[in-house]
Amino acid sequence: MLKTNLINFSKFHFHNNINNNFIKNLSKNFTSNTKLSLVSNKIKISTSKNCFYFNTKYTFFDNYKLNAFHGVLLKIPISITPNTFNISDFQNKIKENIKLWEDKQYKSATITIPTESSFLIKYFVDEGFTLHHTNQQDIVICKWLCKTTSNKIPDFCHHYVGVGAIIINKKMQTLLVKENLSEFRTENNSKPWKFVTGHVNPGEDIITATLREINEEVGLTKINVLGNLTVRDVYPSKNGKSDICFFNLCTIDEGDDNIIFKDKELSDAKYFSFDEIASNNLDLTEATTFSIKRLKTLLKDYKEYQEYLNYKNKDKQNIDKFSLLPKICRPMEEINKSKYFSKAFIF
Repeated sequence: MLKTNLINFSKFHFHNNINNNFIKNLSKNFTSNTKLSLVSNKIKISTSKNCFYFNTKYTFFDNYKLNAFHGVLLKIPISITPNTFNISDFQNKIKENIKLWEDKQYKSATITIPTESSFLIKYFVDEGFTLHHTNQQDIVICKWLCKTTSNKIPDFCHHYVGVGAIIINKKMQTLLVKENLSEFRTENNSKPWKFVTGHVNPGEDIITATLREINEEVGLTKINVLGNLTVRDVYPSKNGKSDICFFNLCTIDEGDDNIIFKDKELSDAKYFSFDEIASNNLDLTEATTFSIKRLKTLLKDYKEYQEYLNYKNKDKQNIDKFSLLPKICRPMEEINKSKYFSKAFIF
C-alpha cells in the first residue's frame, strides 16, 4: 500500500504554498507507520526502513518521456496559471532540468504548452527554446541539447497532402467536376473540369480521405479505391509550403453512380467517356489531363498484352477494359501496425 501511495504521490503537481497543515492533511493518505514532514521545500516521507524526498515545486518536470531518438518529451499541465506561478522558482526549475537532461546526454527537449498557459513561453525562450509549431490546443517549443552535433530536430510539416479521385463507371466513363470557386484557370480564363479533389484531414489516411471527399462532393458512397495512379507535387503553394496530391483510381458499379450534389462548391459534375473528352476539347487541369493520358496509355498497353496472351492461348474471349483497371495502378496495402503507427499503407 505504501508503494501504491508513493507512485500516485510522485505524480502530484504542487504549485500552492506547502505548510504544516497541508502536510498533516496529506498524511491521512498514507499508512500509520509512514511519517511526512517538510524539509527545505521538499516533502520527506519516512518509514522504519526507507526515506524518500519529493520536490514540491513543478513536479511535472519529472514526468517527461523519451522518444526513439533519446529526446525529452514533456507536457506542461493546464493547472498552471499566473495566480499559482512563481517566476523565480519556475526559471530555476527550467535551468535545473536542462542541466539534468544534458548530463544524461539526451539529444533534445520538446515541450508542449497548453494555449491557456502560453505566458510560460517567455521563460523557456530565455533558456534557448524556440517555437516549433502550434495548433488549436497547444504550443510546442524545442531545444537541441547535444553540444557535439548540430541540431537535428525535424522542421514541422512542410507539405499539404491532398487526394484526387479518378472515378470510372461500368461504361468506362470518368467523373469530372467544375468548382464555383477555383484556384485553377484555363488559357481562356474559364474554370476547368477536374477530378474530385480535397485535402487529407488530420487523423485520416489517403483511402479514408478519398472516400470522404467523393461522398461530400457528389454523394457517391459505394466506391472501390483500387490504388494510386498518379502523384502531383506543387511548390510553392499555400503559405509557401509544398502541396502533394495523390490521384487514386476508383471504380463504381452500375446503378450506384447517380450523382447527388451535396457540395455548394461545385457548379457541375458529369461522366465523360475518353472519346467525349477528346472530341469536345474539354478544358482540364494539368493534373487531370496527365492522369487521363496515363490511364489511357496503361489501358491500351495492358489490353494489347492481354490480347497477345489470349491469341497465344487461342482464347477468343473479348477483353473487358473495366476488368483491367485494378491491374494498371499501384494497389494500396495496409502494412503491419507498430508502436509508432496506428495505421500505415504502402503502395
